[in-house]
Amino acid sequence: METLQQSGANEIKQVKEELEKRIHKDVEKITQQADSDKKDMKQTLQNEHALALEKLRDELTSSHNTVLEQSKVNAATQLQSLRNNLTAAAEVSMEDALSKTANAQQLEIAQVNSEAESRKVALKEEWNSSHEKSLDLLKQMFELDKSKLKEAIEK
Repeated sequence: METLQQSGANEIKQVKEELEKRIHKDVEKITQQADSDKKDMKQTLQNEHALALEKLRDELTSSHNTVLEQSKVNAATQLQSLRNNLTAAAEVSMEDALSKTANAQQLEIAQVNSEAESRKVALKEEWNSSHEKSLDLLKQMFELDKSKLKEAIEK
């Protein structure tokens, strides 16, 4: 009877040890998988961030080029307008026309410069805002994935 109890106790002990080994192996596998998933997610987030920044840069570059082209067209139009004004003023008085044209050019140049600076500031603000939104989104995604990983590990 005593041998039977001892044999049963040994079997229980052996089963318990095997279960502990299995649990330990499963925990190691889950930990390794979580680490791997974390690395994959980090790389994915970095790739998505890089793509988002590249897309934003391309959009801003395109917008900037459009603004520059518009500025060139406006400058050409204004230059033609100034030439027309100069020709008309030449009939009245060459000195008076030169003075008026110079003043008009200075005003128009100041206006064009002011518009270009306003556009530049607006584009810079849009860039900063988009960049901040992108970073905030990436932080939120990271925190969400981090909490999911914690839940998975706890389970």
